[in-house]
Amino acid sequence: MIAAFGLSVYSFARLLGTEPRILEQSLWTWIAVGDLQVDFGFRVDPLSAVMILVVSGVGALIHIYSIGYMHEDAGYY
Repeated sequence: MIAAFGLSVYSFARLLGTEPRILEQSLWTWIAVGDLQVDFGFRVDPLSAVMILVVSGVGALIHIYSIGYMHEDAGYY
């Protein structure tokens, strides 16, 4: 979760430096039929970047808290 939060901070920082304020990365073509081409990829805009930061940040805090809370528990493993 901490790595996911780090990647979200990195993508948010990259988003701040671009003028169109949209990051797009196409990974591969999923469907190609005639003139229709559907790509599989990622798109990050300002709203999705904030949501990625919130979800991964809160998730990382929950994991850190739960590790500390369950540290002395007999059934920790």
